[in-house]
Amino acid sequence: MPTKTTETVDDFPARTVERLARDAERAAAIPFEDIEGGLFARVLDEGERVEVVNLEHTLAAPRAPRGDATLWDPADFVSYVNRLASASTTLWADPEAARITAVFDDHTDAQTAGWRRHRATLDVRRDPEWQAWVNRSGHLGTQEEFAEHLEDHYAAVVNPDAATMLEVATTFQAHRNSAFERGTRLQSGDVQLRYSDTTSASAGARGHLEVPETFTISVAPFLGVAPVEITARLRYRIADGRLRIGYVLHRPDLAEREAFDRIRATVIDGVSADAHLGAAPGQLHRDRNADRRM
Repeated sequence: MPTKTTETVDDFPARTVERLARDAERAAAIPFEDIEGGLFARVLDEGERVEVVNLEHTLAAPRAPRGDATLWDPADFVSYVNRLASASTTLWADPEAARITAVFDDHTDAQTAGWRRHRATLDVRRDPEWQAWVNRSGHLGTQEEFAEHLEDHYAAVVNPDAATMLEVATTFQAHRNSAFERGTRLQSGDVQLRYSDTTSASAGARGHLEVPETFTISVAPFLGVAPVEITARLRYRIADGRLRIGYVLHRPDLAEREAFDRIRATVIDGVSADAHLGAAPGQLHRDRNADRRM
């Protein structure tokens, strides 16, 4: 039977023993307090490579707060931000996106940096009633379409009153098959549309409709904010006796900006943090090659 041999330290080359000793010494030299919570670092290959094992998932809680939260109500956003805010929290209001972002771990000062990985966003929602008026602005449709729109959303009309606009809508429906000839602008500012009703038994009868040149609606651009008043200008076209009619809202973008500014003022008054007008800064990412260059 072959004789079983046992290798000892003396059987290894001297350089191998020396390298193993250095590796063991380096591994033991990492003090416990230098190991960041959840991370274990080991120096290998004479300091040319650093092996990092993330054990954060084994901890009872994450090493630091991070993640994103999206809220739709300004009051809820203020309450949430106040619960988590610190000296490094900043607010960023973006009117174009109708969004306010709280970055909880932003840079505190010129010497103290933050990862910007923990944030909350107020994503305000547009009111469906506002969307209905804005989506139809500039669209010239049939009399019936115009009348149905006024009937469905008459409660938003404040001047002339809703009853007058309902009457206008009803009148348009009654003459939806009439042949329109022309429109004239009256001294009162209203528009007079001339029409003729025809039947198979007679030449027909002539008449006119008076509709306001402009009307005012009161609608909230966003959910959770007070309504704003905006003027709608009447628009119509007559071609071959057919009437195409609609309206154009006057600068709905300014009304949205005014409503957003009110939301922004509410948030700034409710949260003790630096506020800025602009897009929130992006998250910082760790340079994985930084350890190798040190």
